[in-house]
Amino acid sequence: MMTAETPKQQKYWGETTNPESHNPDNFRYLVHGFNLVARDQFRILDAKTMIADKYKDDDCMEYGDQTIHLIDNPARLNERVSLSMSLIDQDHIATWGDGGLIVEADSQNIIATSGQDIGADNSSVSKLRKTALENPVFDGDVLLASTSPAIYNEVVAIAGSHPEMPDLRLAGLFYRATHDGMPIDSALRKVLLDQALKLGLPLVPILEEQRFADNKISMEGGELERIAVHLGGLRFLLKGFEDRLQFTVVQDGVRLRFMSPEQLQAVVSFMKSDSADEKLIEEAISNYELADRERQKIDVAFDETSGEFKSITRRRGHGTNEERVWLGSSGYSAVANLDNEFAKFKEMDLQAPGSMMKERESAPMLLTPEEARLFFEEALSLVDEGQRAVMKTWYEDNISQIENHWQHDQDRRPRSNGLL
Repeated sequence: MMTAETPKQQKYWGETTNPESHNPDNFRYLVHGFNLVARDQFRILDAKTMIADKYKDDDCMEYGDQTIHLIDNPARLNERVSLSMSLIDQDHIATWGDGGLIVEADSQNIIATSGQDIGADNSSVSKLRKTALENPVFDGDVLLASTSPAIYNEVVAIAGSHPEMPDLRLAGLFYRATHDGMPIDSALRKVLLDQALKLGLPLVPILEEQRFADNKISMEGGELERIAVHLGGLRFLLKGFEDRLQFTVVQDGVRLRFMSPEQLQAVVSFMKSDSADEKLIEEAISNYELADRERQKIDVAFDETSGEFKSITRRRGHGTNEERVWLGSSGYSAVANLDNEFAKFKEMDLQAPGSMMKERESAPMLLTPEEARLFFEEALSLVDEGQRAVMKTWYEDNISQIENHWQHDQDRRPRSNGLL
């Protein structure tokens, strides 16, 4: 139930508040989230052909075009057939994606509501009307009361492309963030910020609750007992988790990098002060050292069919300084910060189809020919005699390519204007 202190917009369904005057402690928005995983799956096939074939016997996209990607064209929301959205407030912040649009809708636009995902068929008005028979439209208070804080609800609106419907209104954009304001998806937030500035609309952070505020040792039962330590607002995964999660750090649901030796020392000190079992502490230290060595091992790959050399890779460093080092069969050898590399690929994923990716200042640094040689020789000592011969032949044939790649990279990087 909204409080008297928060101004309501009675003309819009759900009694939503104005994002121009966002109050993190008291708000209500109708939001359309961007789920990039689903978006990528959708792009695998030609969307118009796929949808038309699936719904060729009904009114699929008779009044709108559901293939419009709103992440690229948010102002075109009324050209869609419909939008699936969620009603959120300060006590119900679950959304389908980590950012998206804030929409205002007339009651006439709303065709179905549910306290959970109903898998609405957004490309077909006739199918939406059938869905509405089992999911009647509740008012905002009732819908939120029936929504678990842990899951998102669904509100389906017919867009203004339909001749009987008023236009939906784009009121702002939002992104999900940790309790201290760190975007859960920084690449998505950057795109949303660009759109907000372009359209002159507010960009609102929806803050997660601090999940690990209390320092404690967390033990979850079961045959594979899971043990984690909550310390300083972070969750350190120590035992019983998947291999890829072991000894990683989590903040408000966002998985960070492999914990550093300094972080492990802080965890161990806390466990000792909390009178944890000494055997458990020794096991954590031993397993961490083993996992850290395994994580930083050099991996040499060969083609399964031809046996030809493919690549050498390894990881090194911890936390925000964790890096990936590689040498490929083309002679390209580089080192890249994993956080920067991840952000680069996310930005590429967020580009509109056919657009050009801007060159990043954080592009990988190429290894010098000498660094590449030392990296190669270290990997050479890890393979058998037959593979060693294959690698040596490859290196002799490609050493000039390694040098050319490095020189080209040096030539294109900006030079200092300082005095020599």
